[in-house]
Amino acid sequence: MAFQLDTSGFVAVTDPAIAKPPPYLFGWSDLSPFTQGYIEALFRENDTRHARNCDYVSTDGPAPCTCAAGRPPRFANLAPETLARIIADCEARVSLGWLDRPEDGHWFWVSRQNGNLNAHPPLTVQLGDDGKVRFAEGEAA
Repeated sequence: MAFQLDTSGFVAVTDPAIAKPPPYLFGWSDLSPFTQGYIEALFRENDTRHARNCDYVSTDGPAPCTCAAGRPPRFANLAPETLARIIADCEARVSLGWLDRPEDGHWFWVSRQNGNLNAHPPLTVQLGDDGKVRFAEGEAA
């Protein structure tokens, strides 16, 4: 079965640098193509056990992840602070001249997780007790 991220739902972000005035409900269509590609790569890589140090996996192979009560991964499962950090990081990359395309966001995530970007070390993706996907404590996006 091919990977398919469920892009329905919203994430309420309260970071004043991202949402004015907070809280702002971000839907998938509110994100730039670069950010969408980054998030999809994050979920895809963790779904198929390719990310290093990942606690957000529960299946072998390309079957959908069963981390959230047996459901496939969902955009709405991102923790608000994780989405805020992802948006800020992706916006910063695009402002440096990266193309605002999903494939470039995907490349950014994969390169980061492979340790190919000195300024952006790999991140540990975890599933919190609340069922939200977040980066390990103290890791910046």
